Amino acid sequence: AKAYTKDRPVRILWAAHIRKEKNPLTYRKVAESLINDPRFSFTAFGALDKAHYPFNPFVRPPLQNLHYKGGYKNFQKDVNPDDYDLFMYTSLADGTPNILIEAGMAELPIVTSGVGGIKKLIGTDGTIIEPAENVEAYVRELQAFAQNPSDLLKKATAFKKRLIKTQTMDSFESEVEYMLKMVKY
Repeated sequence: AKAYTKDRPVRILWAAHIRKEKNPLTYRKVAESLINDPRFSFTAFGALDKAHYPFNPFVRPPLQNLHYKGGYKNFQKDVNPDDYDLFMYTSLADGTPNILIEAGMAELPIVTSGVGGIKKLIGTDGTIIEPAENVEAYVRELQAFAQNPSDLLKKATAFKKRLIKTQTMDSFESEVEYMLKMVKY
């Protein structure tokens, strides 16, 4: 992953379906809180679910520091995580979201809510925010990252290493082989 340097804004990424449980309004509120701080730039990806929001909260009303890029099908190709410094996830309800695994495999530092299976997935390899709507906590973590990114960058590297051991096809095949041996198949 590209290491953030202080000579440009921190590029913060949010990606999910734009639905109430994904809590895009908190991401927007964080961007609003930092609108006058040139150290931060916010980008959001996701398809709008009009049953949840009659208008896209990322574009209406517009914010100068928040850019909406539309929906995506493939995180690596459509979102291009190498263009970002940090992944922020604000979900109110989740299991174990694939998007956090994808962001982790891209070695993006992660600041996320701690709902559902997220705490177990992230462990100590990212920053957990509770409750998920705690705008001030997200702002504090982003400001801390801008001042000293090394801690979260180290956590991102550790998370990727752990994901390679636990979330890849090779690790899955190894686990299946082990289980089959245990049952003497």
